[in-house]
Amino acid sequence: MDCVPGPTLLEGYARVAQDGMLLCGTVAYLPPPPPDGYQLAGLEDLAPPHPARPAPAEGELLRGGDPRLFWSLSFALTAHTWNRVGGFCEGYTGYGAEDTDFAATAAQRGVDLCWVGGAPRTTSTIRPMTLLSSTWTTSCATAPSTRGVGEPGP
Repeated sequence: MDCVPGPTLLEGYARVAQDGMLLCGTVAYLPPPPPDGYQLAGLEDLAPPHPARPAPAEGELLRGGDPRLFWSLSFALTAHTWNRVGGFCEGYTGYGAEDTDFAATAAQRGVDLCWVGGAPRTTSTIRPMTLLSSTWTTSCATAPSTRGVGEPGP
């Protein structure tokens, strides 16, 4: 198990989705599982929202978010906005750089990152961020036939 959508995740995103917005929900990391495993009904009570990310209240929308905080762990956008951004660059190997590229490209193309209250999602613990930079071996700026931040979009 890695990612589990909260019971209101889809409703939370659908309630506020509109063109020009990159929506991000709250993300919470679960503690190690108890011997009998997690109980789905109580996951949100086990894991507070990540302390380094905004956590708006239920029904609240925070506009003008920092694109450097984007995680593809939990996000939503309209098809029109997806096309405007140009999708994810497939030239990255390793972990995480495609998120940074996607959010930077979205911001460059005038897409507003917004934090959505009432769109929760939990995840199991993943490896620490301090290990990740050594795994970024290819970037969109150097990969052939891909676009990097700053290159024209579709």
